[in-house]
Amino acid sequence: MSKIVLALVIMVWCQGVVLGQQTPGDEKSVRDDRTATQFCGPCCVQYVLKAFGQSHDVDELIREIQWPESEHGATLDSLSKALSRRGVHVFPANVQNGRDVELISRFPIILHLNGKAEMDAHYVVWLPSESMEIATIWDPATRKTFELEWDAYSTTLSGAMLLTSPDPQSSPDFAIRPRTDPQAIWASVTFALTALGLLTICFARKV
Repeated sequence: MSKIVLALVIMVWCQGVVLGQQTPGDEKSVRDDRTATQFCGPCCVQYVLKAFGQSHDVDELIREIQWPESEHGATLDSLSKALSRRGVHVFPANVQNGRDVELISRFPIILHLNGKAEMDAHYVVWLPSESMEIATIWDPATRKTFELEWDAYSTTLSGAMLLTSPDPQSSPDFAIRPRTDPQAIWASVTFALTALGLLTICFARKV
């Protein structure tokens, strides 16, 4: 009976999140944001698994991660376990301020976004890119990838994230590093130049 109910929920969700297909190659559009985000956790897991060359049905992942209490959303721990069971190594991390770090991973990262209420929280997938200043994000609500400035987007993060890798990792250093403050670098350079100038003056006076 529970499987029948689950199938009906997934069918309604699939029908609710799309408007239709304009052409055979077009991506589908979202009609009901709340319905689309209800299963954002399992959708992100499915997307990450696909990036690692695995194909899994979303209903399988929903049943494992977020059923029967689907209305409460998915926990980061449940996403971690689902990926681990399928051979993807995960490393949970938490950063206090997204602006203070740079994501340098070569593999996808599941990010947790803040919401005005617990039910409004959301998961997305960060994707590797050449630029540290621009974030490439896949959002299950739209099933599209978009780019935007990391500084602005990082303010929407809760700080919790799930790092992924094909190999075991002992620290988050493979994916996260502290951001270097340009002002701090310039202050250090200015101090060094000032000190060098003073030494030059002192040396010239002695000569």
